Amino acid sequence: ERERETVRRELGELRQDTMLPLALLLALVPAHANFAPFRQVCGGFIADFQVGNNSFPLQLDTGSSNFGVASTSCADCDVSAVYSGPFSADDVYIVDYGTGMAEFAAATGTLSLGGITLNNAPFGVIVGNFVSRGTPFFQCPDFSGIVGLAYCALAQPQGAATAPYFDLVSKGCTGVADVFAFHTCPMVSDGDPAGGFWIGEEPPASHYTGTLQYTDVVQVNGQLEYYAVQATGVLRNGVPVPLPSDLNTPYSSIVDSGTTRWMLNNEANQYAMIFAALQLLAMPASLPDPLTWQLTAQEYICNNPTIQDFVRGNIAIPLNFVSSTGHLTVQLSGGATVLVPQDNLFVRDPSGEVTLVGFQLCGTLCNLQLPSCLQHIMGDSVFFQNVVVFDRANQRVGFAPGVNSQCLQGPASITGKVCNLASNAPTCATDSSSSSSVSTTTIVVIVLAVLASILGAAIVYTCVVRHKVNALQRASVARTPGVGSQVRYVEMRDDEFA
Repeated sequence: ERERETVRRELGELRQDTMLPLALLLALVPAHANFAPFRQVCGGFIADFQVGNNSFPLQLDTGSSNFGVASTSCADCDVSAVYSGPFSADDVYIVDYGTGMAEFAAATGTLSLGGITLNNAPFGVIVGNFVSRGTPFFQCPDFSGIVGLAYCALAQPQGAATAPYFDLVSKGCTGVADVFAFHTCPMVSDGDPAGGFWIGEEPPASHYTGTLQYTDVVQVNGQLEYYAVQATGVLRNGVPVPLPSDLNTPYSSIVDSGTTRWMLNNEANQYAMIFAALQLLAMPASLPDPLTWQLTAQEYICNNPTIQDFVRGNIAIPLNFVSSTGHLTVQLSGGATVLVPQDNLFVRDPSGEVTLVGFQLCGTLCNLQLPSCLQHIMGDSVFFQNVVVFDRANQRVGFAPGVNSQCLQGPASITGKVCNLASNAPTCATDSSSSSSVSTTTIVVIVLAVLASILGAAIVYTCVVRHKVNALQRASVARTPGVGSQVRYVEMRDDEFA
């Protein structure tokens, strides 16, 4: 029995030794826990970004691709924190946003967010603030620039653009996965903490209910530009909302953290969606009840001046929710859904008056001309109280209802990573649509390497163990007192070392 125990102990030590190659290989694909909190400022999600030696409040924007921080050379930027480092005045370009335009110049320096530090990283410095569609780019002094998180094809200037920030991270930092995520809290007051930004991984399962539901990113203008997904329908409290005939087919919608509302670019869509949202409310006796209205959504809105002013955001009305759990659900291709709680669409003040804040109306409404918008955009109204994962490696976006008590909770520790981009900074020279094949190749290589390691470890393990067993058996013969020619072996089953 003592010899049997000795053999078991030596085989156990051998088992640990032969597993080292596989463990070392798996360690090459670590799960990084890099995280940055963000707050709501001037209608955007703002994170403190280290540029050079100073910190700047920059907007996290999945609807654009350029990185820019206001410079001391921008006389009309009028923001509280400005970058004073060097830049190239010979390389200047303009980026036109949905509201405002900004003039950029090229710079190189250190960028740091959430534990990821990029040395010698190319980025943009904002040297001009211009009015476009009635508003300037910088509309308040409490943010100093923007972090564009969309694809290379959207970056400016076309054909010579610096790679977007997350391309620099995922392609310039070995071991950082090409994925980032937002876990956004319920709507908060300006300046308050609003959620957490996860870099290189999705939030843990404790941050959301159910499972993450993914839908594929689709091309816009024949290439990957935005995180555009296919919307297929809308539910109100689980009941399908009857959409007009021209909206019965899937339509593209951009998932954009930089747009403050749910932007509806189709007139019929506006009436149907707003009418469905109004059915979450209990109207006072002086106004018609949308739940019992027999005519069309357009007639309900346009035949009632008070309702019309309300949905245009001009007035507040004393209202109540029909149910404390009322919501809309956006259906996406592939079976994914996005839950939009009624708190994301309406704001109630202490007096009980309600304002519609969830939608941005475009084009024509009740024969009134509104600002135009070219795209259907799921803005911050869809982010609040949700986890939204941008899985760029697989060109998909995932959604799940967030656990609000966890929205500000980061990892136990920040992994941290320092990457030097001096000689290998990614560029937009190659088509971003090839990222899928690159990521697929990478995955195949990793899988083959893991399988090879397992096979190699198994072969080595079997050979070494058999050799060890034979040696131990021979040793047991020498140690075992025999009677005549009788020899006693220590018997071992394969399952003791398999």
